[in-house]
Amino acid sequence: MKFNQLVLIGLLIFLLAVAWSIRYQSVVNYLFSDEAVYYMMAQSLAFDRDTEYTKGDLIRFYKDWHGGPQGVFLTRVVQNGQEKIYYGKPLIYPLFLAPFVFWFGLQGFLVFNSLLLVLMVTLGYLYLKRYNPEQVALLFSLTFFLVTASFIYTFWSTPEVFNMFLITSGLFLLFYEAPPTGPGQGLGRKYLSAILLGLAAASKPSNGIFILPVLVGSALSRTEVYQNRKKGFISEVTYLFKRYRSTLGVGFVFLLVIGIFYGIQFLITGQWNAYAGDRRTFYWQFPLQSDNAPFAGLGEAMTNDVYFEKSFYFNPKVFLYNLFYYLFGRFTGLLPYFFPALVSLFCFGVTLGAPLRGTLLGAIGVSILAFILMAPGNYHGGSGAVGNRFFVSIYPAFLFLVTRVPGFGTILATWGVGLLFLAQILINPFYTSYNPAQHAFRFPYKMLPAELTVINALPININPSLVQRFSADTPSYDLYFLNDNSMGRTREGFWVRGEAKLEAVLKAREKQDDLLLVLENGPFENTVEVTAAGTKRTFHLDGDERREVAFPLKTSFPFFTEYLYPITIKSRSGFIPRFAYEDISQRLPRLFSLNKVKDDTRYLGCLIQISLNPGKIGLVYQKKGDLDKAIFYLEQAVGQEPENLALQVALGEAYQRVGRFTKSRIQLERAKQLIPTYVAYFTSSMGKEKPSLESLSSENGSIHLEALRRLLTQTFEAEDLQRTAGSISLDAMASGSRAVSSQPGPTGQGAWAQEQGTDPKPQAPSSRSYLIYGPFQIFPPGAYQVKYRLKIKDPIRPSGADNPAPTLALLDVNSGRYGVLAKRPLRGTDFISPDYYQDFSLDFVNPEASSLEFRVETLGAGSLTVDKVEVYPLLPFQIFYWMGVSYAKEGAWDQALDQFLPLFEADPGYPNLSDYIALGWARLKKWDEALKVLQNGAGPAQELIPSAGSEPVLNPARRSSLQTHNGILASLYEEGKANEIPPETPLYKYLMRVQEAFQPRIPVQITFDNQLALVGYDLPGDQFKPSEVVPITYYWKALAEMSKNYAIFVHFSKRKLTSSDFIRKAKQALGFSVKDFFQQDHFPLEGMYTTDRWLAGEIVKESHQLEIPPSVEPGRYEIWVGVWDPKDTRQRLKAGGQDKVKIGEIEIKKD
Repeated sequence: MKFNQLVLIGLLIFLLAVAWSIRYQSVVNYLFSDEAVYYMMAQSLAFDRDTEYTKGDLIRFYKDWHGGPQGVFLTRVVQNGQEKIYYGKPLIYPLFLAPFVFWFGLQGFLVFNSLLLVLMVTLGYLYLKRYNPEQVALLFSLTFFLVTASFIYTFWSTPEVFNMFLITSGLFLLFYEAPPTGPGQGLGRKYLSAILLGLAAASKPSNGIFILPVLVGSALSRTEVYQNRKKGFISEVTYLFKRYRSTLGVGFVFLLVIGIFYGIQFLITGQWNAYAGDRRTFYWQFPLQSDNAPFAGLGEAMTNDVYFEKSFYFNPKVFLYNLFYYLFGRFTGLLPYFFPALVSLFCFGVTLGAPLRGTLLGAIGVSILAFILMAPGNYHGGSGAVGNRFFVSIYPAFLFLVTRVPGFGTILATWGVGLLFLAQILINPFYTSYNPAQHAFRFPYKMLPAELTVINALPININPSLVQRFSADTPSYDLYFLNDNSMGRTREGFWVRGEAKLEAVLKAREKQDDLLLVLENGPFENTVEVTAAGTKRTFHLDGDERREVAFPLKTSFPFFTEYLYPITIKSRSGFIPRFAYEDISQRLPRLFSLNKVKDDTRYLGCLIQISLNPGKIGLVYQKKGDLDKAIFYLEQAVGQEPENLALQVALGEAYQRVGRFTKSRIQLERAKQLIPTYVAYFTSSMGKEKPSLESLSSENGSIHLEALRRLLTQTFEAEDLQRTAGSISLDAMASGSRAVSSQPGPTGQGAWAQEQGTDPKPQAPSSRSYLIYGPFQIFPPGAYQVKYRLKIKDPIRPSGADNPAPTLALLDVNSGRYGVLAKRPLRGTDFISPDYYQDFSLDFVNPEASSLEFRVETLGAGSLTVDKVEVYPLLPFQIFYWMGVSYAKEGAWDQALDQFLPLFEADPGYPNLSDYIALGWARLKKWDEALKVLQNGAGPAQELIPSAGSEPVLNPARRSSLQTHNGILASLYEEGKANEIPPETPLYKYLMRVQEAFQPRIPVQITFDNQLALVGYDLPGDQFKPSEVVPITYYWKALAEMSKNYAIFVHFSKRKLTSSDFIRKAKQALGFSVKDFFQQDHFPLEGMYTTDRWLAGEIVKESHQLEIPPSVEPGRYEIWVGVWDPKDTRQRLKAGGQDKVKIGEIEIKKD
């Protein structure tokens, strides 16, 4: 026996051994969709001799598969007034499969498919042997049928292998025959070929195209017989009839075979088309499984009757994309799944085959184009397919394009490329069959494009974790994950795996111009790269940072009546929650805030939320300063949600900021009408009973703002909150006669020691001790103000410019989901006097409903007492504030004050309010009223600080803000300098006194891209020593309202020829120490008053302690200053065309 025969016999034995010995239920969990229906049909034909679906069929299936026939296709017909249910697939494949199921049971289809596969390899070998050496022929045939995705279908109970065999054998009978030597030779083979191809067409109508080369071949084989035909009409007709008689006969046999099986289909079910009629697919519940399991009430309609109305469409762009995807697609392309087909085309081109093979190539092309044109959204065979399932029937035709194989090199190349893609598939065909998308997440598949045109039919759709509808927002959208680099999905968002790139496709019902992307980082710094529909951006996130970004969508991909937007998100780093924090007390709250399980061991990168909600997008654009886009989206949002007070107010603010003042006030008047609704919503959200709203109306019918504030304010007594330091003490001045107090360390140095510049080690409470924290109550989303009522027992000592006051405590607002929302330091100089309760405010925004805690963290140096915390929402009060600002910007100060003053009575600490009122009184030339507001701006609870003689005393209640920025007072100061305010008035002297604090010792004037300017700095000298701590103060002026949070870098570089950023960075990268350079990079005011909050014209003063490194070399150092965007662009602002500017020099002396 020849070696080639042994190989074929060995292949048959191996496949039959696998088919016979394997327990199919142990390697796959269920039969799904087409597999279920074909197997049930074969069982019904084998044991019941019919194709009717009965309860007995269902019971028989459950014996093998406890999960039931998921996705089975059934058709209901009414015959003679009686309802019957039949299987909704063609008859032919189950008819041939039935004997094998009868003899071998569940393994029957494996045995059947294995026999067909070996027969195809044999036919391929016999065909190729006519043109090539035997070894080449066998090897190429094995390669063609085994190193391809079609091999996977050997293990499926579907007709793919059966159809392949029919096409292979039918074309083999055509192309294997010897050249004709006389009339009629080989005609029997063509009739047999017509029968086989007729069976293939009865199984799948698209297979019928391959009768075309048989018909052409029938005509060509007889041309020489009739070359000497006579002229004349009768002779011509006779000649044509004789020449094409066999062609007509072959065509008739082909159509007869198809007609027989369609006729049987009609006789059994009463309809010609197995895919038409009342056809449905069923999951989990099946007809006849119980008495109350009706056909119509359980299934989903799956009929071809309405295909052209509901599923068919033509788009030239989609058509061209499908042509490309058909060849190179990640999930369906010929290159990764059927590479031997492309090699066959190469062989055909090299050998320039006979015209008949050209006809075959045309038939192949027509078949492919038919699928692409008729099924643009599913040209490949549906979600469960591995590769292109519909192409499997076309694939054998490529074999017969080949005559001579150009040597073993071609075969080896085919194996190399084929196995590069298919090795991971073929090594476990059962796993691949039931996880058909998994391999496409890996190399080399991920290098190929994903087929967007068939997104609803890609293999990812059978995995519920890879397709998700996000409906928490309006409008909803679907997100298709093209790899497994997402995890922890919720109805709002998902995590991107650490150090991984996520690919996804967003599907929207309507075309979108922008989307909102929310990034929440883990505890460590991270860089996240995002590409969405043609827009690419990189984000540098701090630990636990949350970033909202409006993303423009430049392009959309058409998909039937919907739109697709490809998205990629790459997280450069990650963390494992279990090991993210060393201290369990730190880890648990932060993990909770990021929605992570406390002992989660997944490697997480960044939490992502996507929204198409126009209101949310508009708010982000408004914060960014893109007011035209903000108005565009907010107008949409207000139209969709007219009862949403936040959107109404935001739109009114946006109109005001672009100078549309009248429209702004009209919008804000509408918002006023919603205040009662908002009050009911807010109190209900806080778990309180619906309040009586009668007290909110004043005598003139307007809203009483002070009553509104009392109604909305949530009060938390300090003694009722949790703490890790201090103790409850009796205090008659406290609201409930009790408060929480702390004492300084036992060394007795206390706050006075720190005021003098020493730094005693805190004793009790510890350096991380909270006097209060809690109440962990859920607050609705929105803007809030919180007031901490505190006092200090220790004496207050002023601090000079060269001795900044140290921090005694930290006040912050912490969200259970988003971390710290706002914070501020508390210094001894912030208090008016000892033993006097004073309110300290923080404004913050709660992004979404989340649990909040209000914390006072003492650093252990001062004797602090906390009375209570009051919180109230700013939203309804913003209506009156922006109404007043609108009037003010038009110069209508009387009307502006009509809005501002009631708000001032309700809350004198409202942000920027007292400065606006002072400016209004000044513009109306009421100097005393302006001064009174400025001096008593902290609120009526504070006593007015009297003037000493004719010189007004700065109110310490305002000292905290005036130590850092002068706000709108900058405008008043400019008016004072311009003599618009009489110099003899106390107001003028007050403004001059305030402005003294904003005069730098060393003035400069450096403008950075017309955004902000450095106007000077303070240094106590110009000679310092290593390890010395030097106070330094910078003075900045906002030239415009900014939308970015800029950072400052200050470089101290030794003056020498080899000094440059490039050389320094190169030395640092190589691990060399740099002793001729040090720096002080920072956010202004330590990030507590970011540049995107600065008011145009104001001066911002920030003081720091500069520590000179102990290892720095002595010498003359230049001071270079620059401004940059560390979050988005990471670009430096330009000053005179340079990205940093020299502002001075200092000298480092030897220690």
